[in-house]
Amino acid sequence: MINLRNGRLDDIPRLLQLLEILTGIEESFDFDREAHTRGLSLLIEAQPRTCVAVAEESGKVIGMCTGQTVISTAMGGPSVWVEDVVVHPDYRRLGLGAQLMDYLSDWAASCGALRQQLLIDNDNGSALEFYRTQNWKRTNFSCLRKLRLE
Repeated sequence: MINLRNGRLDDIPRLLQLLEILTGIEESFDFDREAHTRGLSLLIEAQPRTCVAVAEESGKVIGMCTGQTVISTAMGGPSVWVEDVVVHPDYRRLGLGAQLMDYLSDWAASCGALRQQLLIDNDNGSALEFYRTQNWKRTNFSCLRKLRLE
């Protein structure tokens, strides 16, 4: 039986395995064990302003997604940034991704979030199709980034 729950610090080694899979798919990010460990620790320690949704079966972590609240001036209230949506390849196409997103959406609603948003690699056709089936809508925005601010 698959169990969905909030992530804990002792989940980090297994979550890192999932993030390594995810960064192998996305060209914009590289797997960095130290940075990912630090980021996961910060997210888990910042709960309840953040959510690390974990799917496990028989004690084995098989999927995850994360969210964190921000304030949207356009919405006039809280919004949730969604990141790190990944299901282990052996468990894909079983509805687990949708369950994780529902878990995160329930958390977002409990925070009073008026919107959720995420970034997606435009070359990741399976992810684009997944989000389309989950009623996510494309925008005309482009993502820009600036690394290592000085």
